[in-house]
Amino acid sequence: MITLRDKINVDFDTREIHLTNEYGMKFVYSESQQDLAVLEEEMLKIGSYFINNYEYILAQNDVLEAENADRPSSLIDRPEIVLDLYK
Repeated sequence: MITLRDKINVDFDTREIHLTNEYGMKFVYSESQQDLAVLEEEMLKIGSYFINNYEYILAQNDVLEAENADRPSSLIDRPEIVLDLYK
């Protein structure tokens, strides 16, 4: 009896790893998708925490420096933060 198994494929040039089933089709384990969802949620919490702290500091500075009140209260590039978290 022949047992067919999943195969792990590693592309060292692109640093990508993917799985193929016994028919050669790529797939992802559902546990991996759940782990990724948890990781993304944690990254959002971390990013939000630091953004909120930074904006709080900026707001305090705006109060202390009334002459710069026309300056926007948020100077944070949110897409850049997301990119940094993914890296």
